[in-house]
Amino acid sequence: DIQGIAGEFDMVVNVSGGYTRIQAGDGGPINTAGVWTVAAGATLNVLDTHTWVQTADLTVNGTLSGAGSTLTMSGATLTNSATGNITISNVNFSGATYDNVGTTNSNGVFTMNGAGAQAITGAGAFGGANFALAATSSTQYDADPGFGFTGVITVGAGTTLRMRGINFTV
Repeated sequence: DIQGIAGEFDMVVNVSGGYTRIQAGDGGPINTAGVWTVAAGATLNVLDTHTWVQTADLTVNGTLSGAGSTLTMSGATLTNSATGNITISNVNFSGATYDNVGTTNSNGVFTMNGAGAQAITGAGAFGGANFALAATSSTQYDADPGFGFTGVITVGAGTTLRMRGINFTV
């Protein structure tokens, strides 16, 4: 288990195998500033109701999970490789590129909330319950397998969602 107080984990971390949980010891968000990698065959679980705030790049080659939890990602790139599987309930992504070659399934809300241009790339499955664009995002979705959200798609005022050459602007 990785337990800590906000700001404690400002280092490069490689979850190399097995099952690892991340949680805040004080119940608040846990902030990490180093590049993190979840290796193929490894699982990193964000404990239920906890929030992980990652401010550097994150690469998932294994599994990133967390029923009832939230990943707030402001690193430039979130990479979900061909062997990757992201099944965390809520994702708030404010980085530049989400490169999804694996499988992403959010049963809460996947939110693109960057200030300016953001891109979703890759041939991985991308879906879940709800998808949202915050008021400052301009997101381009150029992935191949489709946009598989079954709930509400929310596009904030003044934003643009560009999907395979079609612009949706509010």
